[in-house]
Amino acid sequence: MCPRALAGGPTAALAGATTPYRSDDSKSGFNCLDKPYPPVPAAWPALADGAAARSPVFGRMVTYESAPCASWPAPWWRAERYSGPWNRRSANPVLVVGNRYDAVTRYEFSRRMAGGLASARLLTVDAFGHTALGLNRCADAATTQYLLHGQLPEPGARCAADDPLFP
Repeated sequence: MCPRALAGGPTAALAGATTPYRSDDSKSGFNCLDKPYPPVPAAWPALADGAAARSPVFGRMVTYESAPCASWPAPWWRAERYSGPWNRRSANPVLVVGNRYDAVTRYEFSRRMAGGLASARLLTVDAFGHTALGLNRCADAATTQYLLHGQLPEPGARCAADDPLFP
């Protein structure tokens, strides 16, 4: 038997019917309700091709991660969610944190998000990886000021990487 199955890892289901399910479906739960994925499994190859054109490194993978949405028991069209318009003023401004060297979420997406919202401020982080929060002291400090005091960073604010990519 696989050692990971014994430890309760992702292959734990192979250990038998008495092994508890240990996965986390929360990502599928909100992903399937937030995006208009078609309830047709045969549509996924075309979706993956489009995603790969926009994001060559991870587009296809992220699309196929969402394949459970084709048969998710709570369809997106019945979800209670706000679906726009996004350019209306909100009670509070929005802080958008964009990491310049994120291989999964391109920085351009952050720029477009901040530009499309009525009152948003973009904080640019010149770091590597799929997130900045928890990995960059400057971004953490700016986000903390925003969440606790509603204080946005100055327009055009940038955070340098805490560490070089190759020390």
